Amino acid sequence: MIRIGVISNPRSRANLQGLRDVTRVLAAHPHVRHYVLDEGAGLPEILADCAGRGLTLLAVNGGDGTAQSVLTGLYAKGPFETPPALALLCGGTSNTIAGNLGVQGRPERGLARLLARAGQHGIDDVLVSNSLIRIDDPARRTPSFGMFFAAAGLARAILHRRRIVPYPWVPDPIAAAVAALSLVGDWVIHRSPEQRVIPGDRITIDLDGESHDTQRYLLLMVTTLGKVFLGSRPFWGSGPGRLRFTGLTYPPARFVASVLPLLYGSADRRNLPDGYVSRNADTIALRMNSPRCLDGEFLDPGDGESIVLSAGPVARFVRL
Repeated sequence: MIRIGVISNPRSRANLQGLRDVTRVLAAHPHVRHYVLDEGAGLPEILADCAGRGLTLLAVNGGDGTAQSVLTGLYAKGPFETPPALALLCGGTSNTIAGNLGVQGRPERGLARLLARAGQHGIDDVLVSNSLIRIDDPARRTPSFGMFFAAAGLARAILHRRRIVPYPWVPDPIAAAVAALSLVGDWVIHRSPEQRVIPGDRITIDLDGESHDTQRYLLLMVTTLGKVFLGSRPFWGSGPGRLRFTGLTYPPARFVASVLPLLYGSADRRNLPDGYVSRNADTIALRMNSPRCLDGEFLDPGDGESIVLSAGPVARFVRL
């Protein structure tokens, strides 16, 4: 028997107008437990209650940051002996994780389809598995778990976008376009790297024990997803590792001409210039002072100590 719980984040983009539609769907399913974050209990207490009730499927109604928090709560010594399957609803802004591994459509519509499917046919044939990224950071007492890690210019671009387009009601493609145009203008106006929003960050990288010289990077990303922002696949590395690493050294050669091949090019990206690097690995150690974030949630900046990204456990997701 499938025992289902729903965790809603009222501060995620799709829920800012309230949870009335989700509540209406759940009214027809009184056996489904609904938890609302910040209403008397935090996530650890909610997950402990879910474990105590023996729930086997959790629907997460929020964005990428909410999904990352739930994954960390489940896999960093969480209360479940065997973590439940997750159904990620598209309740956030970019919904990158849910776009790969979730239930499509507005949260209330996705939830209605999920509950109907679970009640009629079960979920075994719509379950998919995906590895998580585990991050061990000296600045944090427990590891974090997620699926998309960004540092250097990519993390700075996310911060810049939130500064210049702080309004959650602005559609994601428009906000992204405004931020991108702003960064292009900043690049043209400020010739000195030190004056730019994205100045290039010095990072030392170790891939599966293979050390690389410290270099300045325009951007750096690590993921276990099949696609990331705007459906792009900016990784083409080979090898058996479960982490997909891509980095661009600074300044990038022929950057404007290389953007589309970088994001949507062929499997090997042979025509990209030197300094465009993509590798698969199981362990990645990074020493840096740049901003870094996991699924849109910014991590402590640290003091230059190494953080270690490793291929973590495999989680189960409902994809509908």
